[in-house]
Amino acid sequence: MDIKKLLRWAIEHIYTILILFSLLGAGAVIVLTWLEQLPLYQLLTIVLFVVLGVFALAFLGINQFHKFQIRRKKNITELSDREIEETIRNWLDDPIFKFQRKNIPDFLFWFIVTDEQGRPVTIARPKTEPSHLELITSINLAEEHRKNYEKLNSSDKGDIVHTLRIEMARLGISYGGIDDTLGRVTLTDVVLLDDSLTEFYLRQRIFYVKRAFILYSEIIAQRLGSISEPGIHKEGSQHQ
Repeated sequence: MDIKKLLRWAIEHIYTILILFSLLGAGAVIVLTWLEQLPLYQLLTIVLFVVLGVFALAFLGINQFHKFQIRRKKNITELSDREIEETIRNWLDDPIFKFQRKNIPDFLFWFIVTDEQGRPVTIARPKTEPSHLELITSINLAEEHRKNYEKLNSSDKGDIVHTLRIEMARLGISYGGIDDTLGRVTLTDVVLLDDSLTEFYLRQRIFYVKRAFILYSEIIAQRLGSISEPGIHKEGSQHQ
């Protein structure tokens, strides 16, 4: 209620307000007169019960207000597109994330969150599938790994590609670009935007995508971190 509406309401109900304050004032006078006649110990006892009663009513009011907020809180599917964007944004508002927003024409929103290790994950809501949240991260081969990968024969390259695909499938992570070239690889998880979606679950899926990122990187590092030059074989080592 703004100031103008409040003043208008007060003017319209001026007589009711005056009568109410008159009754309260008369009641206060009667109570104070009665309290002056009581012994000190009875007065202190009454004061103690009044204080306890005020605290009890305050806690009751807070509890009822909290229940009222829960009852009137909308489910996420009942929110507007703008409200959904603000809700997801608030869920990601955390010191462990660096947050960036981009305007991408085909998406209702496009957020990039980066953790303390510097791993970025995109949270995007496509216009073509507004009931989906896409969690995306991309990987490019380091120059050293690229050079080592190009030295491999087709069979060894295929072995690495199949290993990566199998491990991503085990995690339930979709992928693009895991082929014989191992160019820019994209890892994607899809979260349904329904009333079961919670802040905890969204954060859990974000870290799940980061887990896939780590697993992919570790496989690449293990298989392509060091490859012996042709014709050189040290005891105890294995050619890739």
